Amino acid sequence: MARDQLEVRRFMRVWEAAEAGNISAERIFQQLLDRNDLMRTLGDLDKEIEGTRPEALGKKQISANAASDAERQLEAELSEAAERVRGRVN
Repeated sequence: MARDQLEVRRFMRVWEAAEAGNISAERIFQQLLDRNDLMRTLGDLDKEIEGTRPEALGKKQISANAASDAERQLEAELSEAAERVRGRVN
């Protein structure tokens, strides 16, 4: 909160100097506005991205998922092997 108040005071000082005809203050004020717009845009993007992030998984969940994937793969390989054996027997 205090930082925001300092930024507002800075904006006001630069604006008052620009209004008084200080060309450098006008340039600085434009830079402040550009930076403020950029920060606002980045904040909006962060909010947008926050909703689309995948859920973070812990070590146990990652291991469980890997084990489940390995088990499915093994079952598929065993089924294929069984089909090949059945084809030879018949």
